[in-house]
Amino acid sequence: MKLKDRFKDLKRDYKDFIVLIVSGSFYVSYDSDAVLLSYLFSYQIKNDRVGFPSSALDKVVSSLCEKHICVVVVGSEILESVFDDNQYYVYLDEAFKFFNNHTMLESLIDRIRLLVMRDFDNYIKIKGFIDEL
Repeated sequence: MKLKDRFKDLKRDYKDFIVLIVSGSFYVSYDSDAVLLSYLFSYQIKNDRVGFPSSALDKVVSSLCEKHICVVVVGSEILESVFDDNQYYVYLDEAFKFFNNHTMLESLIDRIRLLVMRDFDNYIKIKGFIDEL
């Protein structure tokens, strides 16, 4: 069974948890859990997956617990941290808003860069407009 398939199986039982699965000397997570981990820890998302070294596991789990985010760690056994006031969806919502805003900002910057490259006078116009805000 592929790791992502195992993740999806576990996610059915732990839908309100961040699911971390051991993979060699790393822990990995996928999909929306990867987005949340990227938001909280600045890990890079590649192919809908985030990974971090096993040596960082205690830091990650401790930080998630401090934020009252339920987490399940799957290695040789399954370890759970459960909170009655699970904040998983609160932080997930923040993460999606952050990445959506980040994408919009990058798009705007690309547009400004193109306008300035076409005509440097646009820099003066754009700067003046921003200064007035």
